[in-house]
Amino acid sequence: MLRIVFTLTLFAVSLLCETLQDVKMDYLSNSNIWIKTYKNQKNINELKNKISILTEEVNALTKRGRDARIKNEELTLLKAQMESLTSVARSFSDILDVTSINAQTIEINLISFLTNSKVKELERARAQIESLKKDYERAIAYIEETAKKTENIIDMEYSNEAKEFLKLVEEDLHIFLVAKGIIDQKEESIETLFGLIASKTRHYKDNEFAQLIANILIAIGILTSLYIVRFLFARFSGNEERSAFWIRLSNLLAALFIALFFLFNYIDNLIYALTFVGFMAAGLTIVHKELLLNIAAWLQMAFSSSIQVGDRILLYFEATPIIGDVIAISPMKITLYEEITHNNAAELKRAGRILFIPTNFIFSKVIYNYTHESMKTIYDLIEIPLNINSDFDRVKKITEEVVSKTTARYIEMARYQYKKLQDKYILRGKDMSPRIQFMMPSDKKGIVMYLWYVAPYREILNCRSDLTLELIRRFKKEANIFLIDEEKKKSEQPSVT
Repeated sequence: MLRIVFTLTLFAVSLLCETLQDVKMDYLSNSNIWIKTYKNQKNINELKNKISILTEEVNALTKRGRDARIKNEELTLLKAQMESLTSVARSFSDILDVTSINAQTIEINLISFLTNSKVKELERARAQIESLKKDYERAIAYIEETAKKTENIIDMEYSNEAKEFLKLVEEDLHIFLVAKGIIDQKEESIETLFGLIASKTRHYKDNEFAQLIANILIAIGILTSLYIVRFLFARFSGNEERSAFWIRLSNLLAALFIALFFLFNYIDNLIYALTFVGFMAAGLTIVHKELLLNIAAWLQMAFSSSIQVGDRILLYFEATPIIGDVIAISPMKITLYEEITHNNAAELKRAGRILFIPTNFIFSKVIYNYTHESMKTIYDLIEIPLNINSDFDRVKKITEEVVSKTTARYIEMARYQYKKLQDKYILRGKDMSPRIQFMMPSDKKGIVMYLWYVAPYREILNCRSDLTLELIRRFKKEANIFLIDEEKKKSEQPSVT
């Protein structure tokens, strides 16, 4: 009988020990963020004490000249553990640090006002605090439950180990109850920030935002007035050059007025604006070089007369001629209408297309302007191959008669336009009379007559056609003027040496 009682007693004691160990293991391994943070803080304090003691021992051994390698290795391991523990939350304040907003950093600007970003951030912080508060309450309940379990173990059998563990749990519970004030203070702080943001938002809406809306409306009014002015000039001005001048002047004045208006309205933020613009300009220069070149080219054309709407221009892109009338100029592109010209007839064999070229081409390509400023006439060349036995004095006389009759009215027009161009550029006087030259081609087969004459750029093809037909008709009537048949030129024409 005594043996049975002794056995049951031993079994009960073993159950009590296992129960205490289970409680302790469960308490030490709990995953609640508050409990884990508190244990982490305690471990850090213990490690600090151990590191301090080990450091003193290492120094003492070093002074005595003894080997301290083992102690140094142990000290290195403890420091490594310290680094791993300090990389996570080390205190209850770290847990509650859920927002970077404070009363000193609250500034309402246009972006934060429109997106309501400050309020949204505080709402997220409030939700996190609510979640942490629930975790805190679960931690308190768990510690109290652990304390009750430990008391039950002590009531069943007196145990020094259980009493020491109970003392430890009660100390932890006391510290956790004190932390309740930190949570309440954080909640009050967030609610205070909500009120402060609401106050500053109302102030921004009634003052800065209202002023911004007024400024935008004024800018829209200026741009609308500019558009009306441009429309009136384009519709009622009989002089295209004067209309273009006043339109460019109105553009410049509108841009200056808007710039000065915003400058004086936001002079307090000028330094910040200049800094922002500087960084933006540097980034755009690197990332959007082509875009900036396009805008710079557009501005250059807008405030100069190098290329204007209505001009006829020619440029080469990868050896292909591009010629047409400018029908639109935008910040990104110049739009051309491909006209019927001698170049198109001789090389491209087609016309009538809409062409788009980047505006930055004016910086990287040579552009030929047929109609710059007052000049609306250009020189054109007609080549006629003649037999070497022709009477070239007679050829020259007939050519002068024909070309004078056809282009006389264009010569006076060209002289007047050229004289106006001399007001802007340093140009020597030019005689716009036709020029007749005779040259031997490289193959030395016959003589080529080169006829240079002036005509309006829009009349070039018609004038060229009339001159060519009239000259051929007159030459064929002459017995001593011989044209070269290009199909038989190489076989019939004698070589000239």
